[in-house]
Amino acid sequence: MRKVLLVFLFWFILICSSWAMDDPSVYGDGVSVTFNDIRNTLPHLYRNTPVIYVNTKSGTKSYSFNVEMYIDKGFLVYGDPASCVDLGYSNSFKQTPHGYFCSGGGIRGEYRYLGLSINGTVYTNIAFPEDTVPGEHVYRIVKYSSLPDYLKERYGIPKEGNAYFEGIRHLVDSPDSPAWNFVHTYYDGRTVTVYQKFKESMLVGEGQELPSLFEYARITGWGSGGGSLVLYYQSLNDGSVYRYATFTGSINPSWEKVFHGIECEVDFANSLYKIEKDEDSVVVGYRVRGTFRDNYTGLSELMKKFTYTREDVVFYRLYSDGVSRSLYNVVKEGDKVVFSTSDMFLTFRRQDLHVGYNIVEIVGEAKVGFEGCVFSSSHSSYAVIYVEPETTPSPTPDKTPEPTQNVLPSETPFPYVKRRW
Repeated sequence: MRKVLLVFLFWFILICSSWAMDDPSVYGDGVSVTFNDIRNTLPHLYRNTPVIYVNTKSGTKSYSFNVEMYIDKGFLVYGDPASCVDLGYSNSFKQTPHGYFCSGGGIRGEYRYLGLSINGTVYTNIAFPEDTVPGEHVYRIVKYSSLPDYLKERYGIPKEGNAYFEGIRHLVDSPDSPAWNFVHTYYDGRTVTVYQKFKESMLVGEGQELPSLFEYARITGWGSGGGSLVLYYQSLNDGSVYRYATFTGSINPSWEKVFHGIECEVDFANSLYKIEKDEDSVVVGYRVRGTFRDNYTGLSELMKKFTYTREDVVFYRLYSDGVSRSLYNVVKEGDKVVFSTSDMFLTFRRQDLHVGYNIVEIVGEAKVGFEGCVFSSSHSSYAVIYVEPETTPSPTPDKTPEPTQNVLPSETPFPYVKRRW
């Protein structure tokens, strides 16, 4: 009888455990697709990272991309709320009317952390109810690095702070940074931007220099899928009271990563061409060249994720006078990629020019394209065509003139022309 009872209990526990894993009341309603099915819909940073590996107190653990949270909410999360506990964080749960999660007691609500970000830090849940009770305290924004150690641990602030995002610091701190327009939504529907919050704390305003957002806010996400950051507040009434709020927003692709530059050059085969007195035309040779700089050899694997590099390029294109030209070669060098046309030729006829010096301008343009954005550079270059007068018969002079030296076209006939070849 005891053996039968033990077998029954074993199967009962196994069935309950299996049911709990697929229980739609935990979060979402289950999912039937895999990472490979949704890979191409993810930002580039995530497409080749189905799993991350994180050092925990019990050793290195792997955490898979949470496909269900991505499909349900658009979150770019690895693991789940329980994963944060592996890293030593206490993941609070608060009841909300329409919470995404369900606690063990069947209560709907939200966890403070959804799981892990791609860099292995905790992923803050923007739907977690804000602790602040209006009217009780007056708060000011403080730098995340100034928080007490126990709060840094509670809020999941890594010891290295924003070091993971150091490569885009100048993007975050720029006066035109999209981060200033990131929004926090209160539970009563009110919204506030990062800039407005700084203004409330009297840290920005007319005549004031913008503070370093990178030093004040903890950056928790930045990429084509959008960005997020957390601001921390300290009460002016009671210095031991702190609060925080998460702000999110969209990021234009040109602000997603660091772009080191692109240059364009138009090179003439010669700077001076000549139509002799017995010639009707001259052929001018030139080529267009583009240089895309990515500082590739100096980038760590981490920094390559936040830099537009040769690995991200969708296309290289070259133009002259607005017409697309075929690429002859693309050469990847240490810190740059050089792409150019083959030698191209233009014919200029005497009848279209005037006797003497003629200035010829060719406008070139180089473009490098990435998913969602294109960067370009243009350049004008000049060449000079000297047209000799045609030979005409002249009357025989009364006396033979003294011989004079022929005047050849000068290499710098127009000192006011800025030459850039």
